Amino acid sequence: MLPTAQFLGSSFLFIACVTSLALAGRAFQLRYLTEWTGPAMLTARASASFSLVLMISYLLGAFGAFSLAPLAIGFLVTGPLGQFILKPPSSSQAQEIDFPARLGIPLAVGGMALISVWMLSVRFALWEGITGTDSLWYHMPFAVHFYQSESLMGFDFAEPLFQTYFYPSSGSLFHALGMVFFDRDFLTPLVNLGWLGFAILAGAAIGSERKVAATSALGVAAVFAGEGVLRGSAGSAMVDTPATFFFLAAVLLMIKRPQTRAALLLSGLAVGAGVSVKLTIIAPAALLGIAVV
Repeated sequence: MLPTAQFLGSSFLFIACVTSLALAGRAFQLRYLTEWTGPAMLTARASASFSLVLMISYLLGAFGAFSLAPLAIGFLVTGPLGQFILKPPSSSQAQEIDFPARLGIPLAVGGMALISVWMLSVRFALWEGITGTDSLWYHMPFAVHFYQSESLMGFDFAEPLFQTYFYPSSGSLFHALGMVFFDRDFLTPLVNLGWLGFAILAGAAIGSERKVAATSALGVAAVFAGEGVLRGSAGSAMVDTPATFFFLAAVLLMIKRPQTRAALLLSGLAVGAGVSVKLTIIAPAALLGIAVV
């Protein structure tokens, strides 16, 4: 069991790193996508922040520095550096989220229903451990390998038959980060809950372009309430949820402001992140690439 002092210190450092990355994403959005508001604004910030997480992690992991000190330093300097380099014009201000109160009722009811169903699997995983086949087969072994080797360059030969060690593994990287910061793995059952929230947010942002944000958000939530998706994603290390978020974020960035270079760059980063999480995203990503051309 993690000592209380170590847990509090690790939690403080983890929150500080998350805050710094969020500030960097905010700086990017205020500098290049100033007019964006509501769910689209938050989705753009999240996409930028997660892209930075991946870039910093892979840069350090390529040199065997996927460990606490280098990662923490990299994450902590990103926020202030982003504020300095991407300082928005003096006229730019953070936009308030314009969300009609009447839409809060169906979203609250649908969200509570979805979370309550997901929490059944999450609670089981927290108390009994993760039991999903793919999570135990290669997702979590990859994460443990990253954590123990402090490198992202090697292969974890989890089994000899299906060559899973060639699968994209950025999804496992996020679980490995939890191990790096806390020297334990108790965050994994909770990680997909966060990705679920971001996927629903991206769905709402896409719907807001046609004034149907609540309907679009509930549509994404309904997909993840399905038995097959829920059983495989809730409380597990499966990567369908983060891959969905990254693809929806890329779609949003393309349909909202395709002629902006910053939006195009961020959309490409989101597509790349989605493919690096789950290879099947490459098919819709190719169609999105055709749309870009």
